[in-house]
Amino acid sequence: MTVSGQHDFKQVALEDGDDVSNEKVLNEGFPSREPSKTLKRWQAATYALMYAAMGLNAAITGPTLLMMADNVGVNEQEISMIFVTRGVMWAVGSLSAGRVFEVIRRRQHLVLVLVLFLTVLLDVSIPFITSYWLLLTVQGGIGFIMSHLDVGGNILVFQVWPDNANMYLQLLQFFWGAGASVMPFLVAAVLLTLPPRLHLIGAYGSLSLLLLASCAVPLFVPSPSEHLDAASETANVAPPSRRERFLRIIVITATSVYLLTYVGAEGSFGSWLFAYATEAAGFPKAEAAYSVSAFWCALTFGRIFSVPIAARVSHKRVLMADTAGVFIAIFLLLGAEIVGTIPQPLIWISAFIMGFSMASMFGTGFTYPSVFGIKLTPRECSILSVGASLGDISLPSLGGVILGFLGVHSYPWYILALLLAATAGFAGMDIAAQKIASHAAYASLAASESTEEQEEMSEVAPATLSDSS
Repeated sequence: MTVSGQHDFKQVALEDGDDVSNEKVLNEGFPSREPSKTLKRWQAATYALMYAAMGLNAAITGPTLLMMADNVGVNEQEISMIFVTRGVMWAVGSLSAGRVFEVIRRRQHLVLVLVLFLTVLLDVSIPFITSYWLLLTVQGGIGFIMSHLDVGGNILVFQVWPDNANMYLQLLQFFWGAGASVMPFLVAAVLLTLPPRLHLIGAYGSLSLLLLASCAVPLFVPSPSEHLDAASETANVAPPSRRERFLRIIVITATSVYLLTYVGAEGSFGSWLFAYATEAAGFPKAEAAYSVSAFWCALTFGRIFSVPIAARVSHKRVLMADTAGVFIAIFLLLGAEIVGTIPQPLIWISAFIMGFSMASMFGTGFTYPSVFGIKLTPRECSILSVGASLGDISLPSLGGVILGFLGVHSYPWYILALLLAATAGFAGMDIAAQKIASHAAYASLAASESTEEQEEMSEVAPATLSDSS
């Protein structure tokens, strides 16, 4: 069965001999039921493309930072405020993104298109900005807008794959890393082929063309059908008890703490590894840069490796293995600190183990509550994203302050403190989620027993009346 007058991708939802009990076709072009696997694959490809675009946009700032500084006439320290501005506005945008995707139910993919289009407009303007404060405003606007793409991707993944969101979040994280890895090479090609006065225009022009091409894709892929009937779904769900609401708040809070400290540990390890390798281990600057690259490459490789693992191994086992790996990596450095000698190969080994072990910690932690039947709302996804954003903004900066006061040898101890805090957040999340699951199971059992008792009473009552008559 196919629907005439609809896009080809919308016809996919009704192909392959699907048995459709409800012939009513909704506004998106497919019936009110579970979409086909083919449609889900197109949705997965769409969200992966969006995250690759987000990675491209994030990675262009570093290679073009000094060019922007020359354009507006400021020094390196002043231009670095771009990162702070984008990070703060990213966190602010994450708060509103959940509400946006909650209100716009049937046209969520149009939000993705609008986000990319607005980002293109801001990116195109950057080479022509000569005012420092205007540049900060534009960069903050990019952070605010792109945060909707980040939070929206998480929300859409939960809608399309509520029982297997972890695997697809890992896939999105990989494509973000792939986009971020490609962008420096694109900038390098621009620098080699264009004259200096066109370097900034060429870099941001190339990025804008790629983002503009990505805008068209979500227009031809329908938004998740699950969210089309959100009102009818919530109408039949009993309101949670006060205890369940309290435990849910504990789960979201603990998960936010976990994501905040994990993302902070990831950013801090990658940001200050270069300084630790050069000053504590005596690395030449080139080799220290390669050790940092080893960490990020292991992180990217680990994310694609974690996709099939997420489909076969439980969340808890994955997180336990990841936690063991990051502690092994940091204890190698701490052991060398205690001994007083830091061999250079140890830096490489620790960087690789840390990156590979951290690869799946974000996606697995983000989706961990769903293992216990806790379906995250768009607003809760926003809260979790804000926690991760705050960790990315604040904790690497705090690490710089601590290293400045206590010296570079405090680096592994600071990372250890963050990992311990993340482990505590995971423990709190696990305990509260299990309590919610057990409480829900008990309530379900009690409800079923009550229903059986009512049925028995309804059968006994007529028999009693007939005997009395």
